[in-house]
Amino acid sequence: MEIKLPKRTEDLRIKHYTALKNPLYGDNMELGLTAKFVSEFSGVPENLVRKIDIEELVRIYNHCVGLLSEYKLSEAPKQVTINNIKYNRIDPEKVSSGWHIDFGNTDIESEFVRLACLFYYPADGIYGDTDENHNLVHPIHERYNDFEEHFPLTLFLDAAGFFLLKSKELINKYTEIKKMEIHTKLLLNFISGRKA
Repeated sequence: MEIKLPKRTEDLRIKHYTALKNPLYGDNMELGLTAKFVSEFSGVPENLVRKIDIEELVRIYNHCVGLLSEYKLSEAPKQVTINNIKYNRIDPEKVSSGWHIDFGNTDIESEFVRLACLFYYPADGIYGDTDENHNLVHPIHERYNDFEEHFPLTLFLDAAGFFLLKSKELINKYTEIKKMEIHTKLLLNFISGRKA
């Protein structure tokens, strides 16, 4: 039986990340977990993976895990083309509150494809745009399958790093604003003679 696997790091897609990120799969796994990992990573049913010779199964596992060893975090590009469609990277400081609500409602530990759909939006629109009937112009489900199949894993990791840093910056700004509000309130209370 032949299992189609990515040959290089650049060939990895988001769909492979579920297996690579799963804490169940680690060093010195038992053979059953190795077969389960290869099945999840490749999309081949586990009962077929179990027919593979032990040495070949271990070689496949080592190849899959080793693919990410060459990855180095890079700047997430502002525009990408996925399956012949251009997408722009969202700017969390300029996007509507709807994006922040959608981002907050996403499980960042398991919804990797949805995250990618939130990181990049079709270049011909603005996040949250609606048509004359108040339907979203570019709902996530329209690009979900394309992103799952074609969005490079390294691009996803670069974008996740970018958004993690942006989130930290936004939290720091918010914290500073809150500190200033508290300080201003205390100062106003002091000036007006009220207790805080």
